[in-house]
Amino acid sequence: MLPSALATRADGWREVGLRGEEVLAVALASAEGEQVIYAETHSGLWRQTTTSGWQRIDKGLPSGTFG
Repeated sequence: MLPSALATRADGWREVGLRGEEVLAVALASAEGEQVIYAETHSGLWRQTTTSGWQRIDKGLPSGTFG
């Protein structure tokens, strides 16, 4: 799955997928004019903003599933 997010133009889209990762869940957010994409994969949690590439954001969190 390659999630797409709205590009800066209202009539365009851009691919923002994590290469080599299967995306299990995705969430989009917008704050102070910046778009943020959160993704869960088998290897962890990731974040991408309009000004940065994909970054792991799960450091310090327990690994495994809940419940």
